[in-house]
Amino acid sequence: MDTSIDYLPSSVAGADGQYFECFVDREKLNENLKQSNDEFGYNMIKCYLKTAQTCEKDMQNADQDSIGPLRLRKDDSTICSLGILAHMNWDLERISKGVHSTRLRTLLRQLVVYMFPERTEFLTTSDADFFLPLFEIPVETFTEDNIFAPWICARWLLFINRTSHFPIVLAKQTVSNPWALVDNSLVLADAHGKCVHGANNYTAIAACFMQKLLSSKLEKIRIPTIECFLNQNPMKKENNLMLWEPEWKPVFEASDVTVPINFVRWKTMYELLLANFSSRHIKSSRALASHLAQEKPNFASLPAHVASFVAFDVEEVEYYVSALGVGKPPQPKPEPGFVSEIKTSGSIFATFGIATRRLIQNEEVKRKALTILKEKAETKVEAQVSVKEQLKAKSIVHLVRQIEFADEPGEPDDPAPTDSEFETRFHILLDVPFLKGTKAISQTFPGARKAINTCLELLNDGQTEVFFCERQSVTRQQKKKALASLNERNVTEYQLSGPPMFSYFAVMDGDLLKKVFNDRIETDPSEEFYPERLLVPQPLAEYVRDKLPKHFQTKAFVFIGKFKQLGPLLQPVRFVKLADSFVPMIQKSTKDMVSILCFAEIVNAQILHSLSTVIPHNPQMIDNHINLIENCVTRLGSKPSGYRMYLPELLNANRLENIYNSALRHGDDPIHGFYASLANYMKNSPPDTRLREDFNRKYLLILNIILQDPSRDQMFGMSDFLEIITYIWNPEALRILLNSTVLFYNYCIRSFEQHYLVPSAQHRQCYTLPDSYFSVNPPEIRQLLRNSQEKIEVILRTILIQTNRFMATDPFVLRVTGDFTFVQGKYDSALHFYANCILASFNYLSTPLTCYKGAIDDLFWKKLITCLLEFKRPTEAAVTTHLINQMFEILPFIPKIIENTRDSHDALSDCFPFIGDIAVYETLSGSYFRIPQYRKLHEKLLTSVMSKSFHIGGNKQLLIHEGLRRKQNWLRVLCSQIFDLIDT
Repeated sequence: MDTSIDYLPSSVAGADGQYFECFVDREKLNENLKQSNDEFGYNMIKCYLKTAQTCEKDMQNADQDSIGPLRLRKDDSTICSLGILAHMNWDLERISKGVHSTRLRTLLRQLVVYMFPERTEFLTTSDADFFLPLFEIPVETFTEDNIFAPWICARWLLFINRTSHFPIVLAKQTVSNPWALVDNSLVLADAHGKCVHGANNYTAIAACFMQKLLSSKLEKIRIPTIECFLNQNPMKKENNLMLWEPEWKPVFEASDVTVPINFVRWKTMYELLLANFSSRHIKSSRALASHLAQEKPNFASLPAHVASFVAFDVEEVEYYVSALGVGKPPQPKPEPGFVSEIKTSGSIFATFGIATRRLIQNEEVKRKALTILKEKAETKVEAQVSVKEQLKAKSIVHLVRQIEFADEPGEPDDPAPTDSEFETRFHILLDVPFLKGTKAISQTFPGARKAINTCLELLNDGQTEVFFCERQSVTRQQKKKALASLNERNVTEYQLSGPPMFSYFAVMDGDLLKKVFNDRIETDPSEEFYPERLLVPQPLAEYVRDKLPKHFQTKAFVFIGKFKQLGPLLQPVRFVKLADSFVPMIQKSTKDMVSILCFAEIVNAQILHSLSTVIPHNPQMIDNHINLIENCVTRLGSKPSGYRMYLPELLNANRLENIYNSALRHGDDPIHGFYASLANYMKNSPPDTRLREDFNRKYLLILNIILQDPSRDQMFGMSDFLEIITYIWNPEALRILLNSTVLFYNYCIRSFEQHYLVPSAQHRQCYTLPDSYFSVNPPEIRQLLRNSQEKIEVILRTILIQTNRFMATDPFVLRVTGDFTFVQGKYDSALHFYANCILASFNYLSTPLTCYKGAIDDLFWKKLITCLLEFKRPTEAAVTTHLINQMFEILPFIPKIIENTRDSHDALSDCFPFIGDIAVYETLSGSYFRIPQYRKLHEKLLTSVMSKSFHIGGNKQLLIHEGLRRKQNWLRVLCSQIFDLIDT
């Protein structure tokens, strides 16, 4: 085979040969990089890697004489690509804009191969698996010349874990694509998704390496520059372009950029802060932010060409410090001329003499302003004024309550919030509206300095009135129209859509249950978060068509569609603004004012439902709403179709009599019958068996409607029922719903023994209704339940999400959630809920311990032990087996698990003091002794256990006391180990 440069594939250089000189002369490549933008570098990396891939394929079928030149040509293309990365200062955010993740991972592996030529394991591992042997190297063995390779690899793993939270895009068969042909963009998206999935397996060890690097004893590190890779041409210097160098490798000694270790530590701490913050590791984030705030990074002492490799925006750290509650918030600067614009425009200011803003520097001024605002708004609500002023006042009251509940800064003398308190408030702050369209969407809350500077302005004239306003990142022309009347154009312009928002949901969703359960959902996530704009319930659509004026119907449907889009996002401020902009439309419609008012109240009820997860309700406000809707119902007739939309709010307010009266008024409506039976069941305490069976029958009627064939035209479907569930937050109602749904779920899976929580005959009737119960129901309902397991599972998942949001410390809820995740194979989540169930049942281990409570039985402990075994923690499982409930039948399985577990994740030394049975000791001792790497562990076990007596004597009271004490101590250790497992 010819070894000349003519052998280069023509397709790599392009049809016009515009990049050919860069393949021949490295000086030309260097000049073009300096004169061009990043797009040129991105294109060259694609060309070089395509050349390397072509050479690698040709090497598989080439003879011995041709392998050498092909390998050199491949190395040359790879080295040129690394030189382009060095030219971009190894800035991962800059590189990732044009270099695909799989290509960048390949280049990082080649960099490791070049920096560690003596280690052959990097040559045999794949691009996806080379991280494990790299991070297994002790940090102390790295030198200042080669530590850059693991450092940049660890940074990339944390970076891609932080910025690439979105599902894999797959090709779907459509009208325009009948053969499901996969185009280039879908292939790249699929490859990127697989790359992200593989990289996430090594994120934990990458973070561990970064933490160890913080305590490294190195004084400086050497960073490869472009001179290391493009210092000479690949041909010999005798002006013979036909011959190659015998060996072609980077010259890392050519770099003159060395960075002191303290600057590297600051960069490492900043990367760890971003990674922990985006993963919601609050304690670690607060510690890192506190260290950075104390050390005050300053890169002014570094030369400009050196600082570009490690520098970051130091001012941005202040906003992380403020958001995490470890420092004071930075002082924003308002733009000139903004005060005059606010004072002369805005319907809210014209109505109340005051504008609204979420965040103010002076807490006393803020409280005084909120008091004035709330008094004026509540006065408007109680007064008999026009519809326009009432709806405006209600919107203002909602907004004020959100300001009071969600504001983060406190008084200087107030104690700092605890980790649990801060984490709760942190999830609320993630709903702030001015972060949309900023850098914070792809990262986290305080990541956008410009957004905060443009959105937080303090407007104080120093006298009696305080003006503070909420401003979005809009242009000057848009600001003048911010409070204009609603029209069809500005409603349909919905910016929060598209694939980038997937990272927003993955990062900012504070509900653990949604993250756990959404992994099991096979539908497209975009369908869940972005429903069809005009997909409205059939009764509400008929109400709009029949009751509202024709000129008003189009705007009403657009309004409902916008509301449906914002519904799953849980952004109360956007709901309030939408309702506020709806007021001018009502004012223009003079005909049939009562119908329009009823429609507005129905929509306002749904706004209250959405706010219920964030803002505590005012009972007086709810009573006013209920009385107003009752008056509207009386004036409009006996059966308004939209009235059922308000039933969840009546249930949440414990207005059970109103629900019962509504059911009498609507007769055979199954939805009202369902609510009436639920209200009757809640009203009678203790509950009667007859009332429970009546509610279950009404529940079955609802299931009979929503579980029918989806192709049939239904007025009430599955999505409508799930929407009703998401609007219920009454704890007692949620508990009743959960109990009945669990009964139906277990009845559905009775024919599939592998789906039972424990496939054992003696536990088959746990939470399961007998056949005799269904004898009173039609046979088709029983058959329908058996054939609708997946739909029942979706309903159960939705109810579990709601109950864990509002009843997070209820033992029964935690037990059922743990059982459900256990069946789904989510053993880490099951362990999390089982541990919390133990703590909630025994008052966080502060009360005397007994083995059994209402939600804890033998089945509970067996599933907990099963989860421990799934996570390769046999020692903890063995101790729990003996110490809690004497289930020795599991002990024969322990040796087999230990022998097959080379990397044990047990809290081994913490378990040994609790071994109090000779059978457990013999089982563990024999297993450890047979495995060479566990010999030291065997000696430690021998020393720990044999140094104390097994309490075989003494009176009965002493034995009981000793047993309870050891059980309580062991559960405290076990729960701490489980939470450490979940956190890592």
